[in-house]
Amino acid sequence: MKCISKRFSTKIKKELIRIDYKDLCNPNKDLTNIIHDSFGTEGLGCLVVKNIPGYLESRNKIMDYSAKICALKDPIEYMKQYEKPNIKRQIGWSYGLSNPEKKKIGDILQGAFNNRVLNDTKINNPRDPNTEEEFRNVWPNEEKDPIFKGYKENFLNMGRHMYSLPLAAIHHLDKYLHHLDSKFNPHYLKNLMSSFDSQSTLMAYFPFNSLPEHIKEENRKNIDWISWHRDFSCLTSLARAKHFTPDGKEYKTNGALLIKDRYGVEHECEYDDDEVALQIGDALYILSAGNLIATPHAVKTQQVPDDVMRAQYVSFFDPRPEQIIKPGNGETINDVYNKDPTRGLHSMEEEYKAGLQYQDFIVKGVGNFFQ
Repeated sequence: MKCISKRFSTKIKKELIRIDYKDLCNPNKDLTNIIHDSFGTEGLGCLVVKNIPGYLESRNKIMDYSAKICALKDPIEYMKQYEKPNIKRQIGWSYGLSNPEKKKIGDILQGAFNNRVLNDTKINNPRDPNTEEEFRNVWPNEEKDPIFKGYKENFLNMGRHMYSLPLAAIHHLDKYLHHLDSKFNPHYLKNLMSSFDSQSTLMAYFPFNSLPEHIKEENRKNIDWISWHRDFSCLTSLARAKHFTPDGKEYKTNGALLIKDRYGVEHECEYDDDEVALQIGDALYILSAGNLIATPHAVKTQQVPDDVMRAQYVSFFDPRPEQIIKPGNGETINDVYNKDPTRGLHSMEEEYKAGLQYQDFIVKGVGNFFQ
């Protein structure tokens, strides 16, 4: 991939690199060049996976629930019964955590229903036994809540599709890191994530007309569904969003995924309904000693009618909560930062301290972003 040595923000339309699901799942397939071009230091930190068996049906089923949530008479009040206030943005329903003075309009409109995919009832953390109870999944009562009929099954089915991608990718990422630097154990990431989990999120972006009038007037010409950010996880599986009209019918619109490379150049990237974008998060950026690029990304959309909502499903691939987040080849965090030519795109001074455990890394990072 050609290096674009510009420090200012510009926008380029760029084709993402694609891989067939069966090739990603083949441990004997040599994916060194694909991993390098997608996730290496000159890549965008993103790889699109295609031809995932059964995926499109699962995507369509789970995203329909976002439309049902937005269609409730008073969705914000109704969904409070599924909140876990002490761990917002991690388990249960969350809404209204962003500061309107600091965030883009899409962040203000966002509601999110979070649950883990593998450990449904509890998560074990030897350091903090209270975590076991706090992180129990929250599911709607499908008998009392008819709009959520089949929700748990459909949520977990979609989550398993999304989880299978980073699970398959770990083998190839290990080979790539060991190829770059023999100080990385050939099974470094696999060993580190021997007891991993995947947290998934169904997002419901409420329609523009649900905002107070003064906010609508200020933002009518500039809707950013998701403002610029990096994920805090190791790997992220990102489904392509769906948009719905008030009567639950799909509304077709272009919503490009914007990615900044490490030189600050914006790339406009698109992928299809039956594909999934696999991205690198901050934790893996540190664990890989900066050799795998954490991806600053945002989502902008064409103008849509004020009553159109947006649905999204995303999964975050995590190590155990007590896992120490540090470079796997013995380098320091300053060594990692110094590999970043902009210094700012992957700067994590506010979230990261030497010896920090993953759960604290996530809690601090989410707290800073959604304060």
